[in-house]
Amino acid sequence: TQRVNQVSDDPYADRSINPANGGMRYLDLAAFAQPALGTLGTMKRNSIEGIGSRNVDLSISRAFRVATTARFEIRAEAFNALNWFQWNQPNVTLSSPIFGQITSAGDPRIIQLAAKFVF
Repeated sequence: TQRVNQVSDDPYADRSINPANGGMRYLDLAAFAQPALGTLGTMKRNSIEGIGSRNVDLSISRAFRVATTARFEIRAEAFNALNWFQWNQPNVTLSSPIFGQITSAGDPRIIQLAAKFVF
């Protein structure tokens, strides 16, 4: 919960892949330092931008009338429909061995189908 000292103007790393764990280096460990116990760090709140994201969700549905009071509905939904690869946010725990690295990805494309009979 304590803010760190930012000792470099550029806190971002070169975005290369770490061969040890396959994570992307996003923040530079050398750009940050742990402040003295009981003091506030020099880093401003919300001063680092996370990795961006983009997403397209689609839904298609069709209802068919079966009788005067009944209908049948079919629905298809696709989440991350274009299947864009998206990194998650970096690890921000300064004492962690993977500080500043992104080691996981977001959800892949998910497709679900549904049918409903209303009477």
